[in-house]
Amino acid sequence: MRIVAKGKHRASVLGLVKFIAAVAIVYFYTLMGAPRHFRALYLLVELFFFITGYYTFKHFQDKAKDVYADSVETKSLKALNYTGKKVLSLAPYILIAIALHYAILLIPAVNSGWHAVFDIVKGLPFDLLLLNTQAGVMNWPMWFVSAMIIVMPVFCLLCQSKNRHCLFIFSSLACLVYYFNYFRWPFGQGTFYVAPLIRAFMGMLMGVNI
Repeated sequence: MRIVAKGKHRASVLGLVKFIAAVAIVYFYTLMGAPRHFRALYLLVELFFFITGYYTFKHFQDKAKDVYADSVETKSLKALNYTGKKVLSLAPYILIAIALHYAILLIPAVNSGWHAVFDIVKGLPFDLLLLNTQAGVMNWPMWFVSAMIIVMPVFCLLCQSKNRHCLFIFSSLACLVYYFNYFRWPFGQGTFYVAPLIRAFMGMLMGVNI
């Protein structure tokens, strides 16, 4: 019982750390990447991905005996179901963040005419569908959630591999190459299109190594 209690305590602490990281990331990007304090807060995006990848991999590995015998079709269905549950768990926070974000933008825009209002509202459907990283319409603080959800099904499928040592070799090499060359190529930076997807996937892949 003591071991279980310690495990739950560690999980709650990591959950709190993940929540604080998410709030700090939103704070950083709300100020357009130039806060007066803590200018390296963008690094917490990686921490958020690391923890998410760790728990996702652990979830599927705890059920290893069941998933190893599954067909690719069954594993794909489980990956989609897990992603769907993840979206539902985040939905209240996402909707509140979107509502506050657009309220802050629309209040001053109303006095500027319908053109200004339309320029803001046109990004709403993409934000609600968590596709804002791919639309290129508006860059806002929740881009990292969009990127994570888009690559989540592929990552979940990878987490169900029975070849754990092979997966570790692949993920270690991929993360080593990616993070030591992060500032040398455009694929590791930016919040639009392919860059955030690669960043989210590699961050969660590091969670596998952890």
